[in-house]
Amino acid sequence: MKHTSHLSILKDIGLSETEALTYEVLLEEGPASAAKIAASTGVGRGIAYAALTTLQEKGLIIERKGERTRFAAADPERLRKLADALRKRIEAAIPGLRSMYRRPR
Repeated sequence: MKHTSHLSILKDIGLSETEALTYEVLLEEGPASAAKIAASTGVGRGIAYAALTTLQEKGLIIERKGERTRFAAADPERLRKLADALRKRIEAAIPGLRSMYRRPR
């Protein structure tokens, strides 16, 4: 797969491997149909559609309906929102995790 330069960081902020790969494909290749995305990512169309759905829910892609539905990547600046949300979830979890923590003896 040629689209792997940022997979690690995209996965670190909460994208699955397929979502990360799909987002990179759309960034590099531009708007595409689900069939083209599936071919470019090497996954089945059903898996591609699932990734597109969750990426749309996360605000990272835009669906362009027309004669043939095409999908486009949203501005990567939106990744900050995902990273900020993850940071807030971690901060909120720390007090509970600290209350469970037992220092090694």
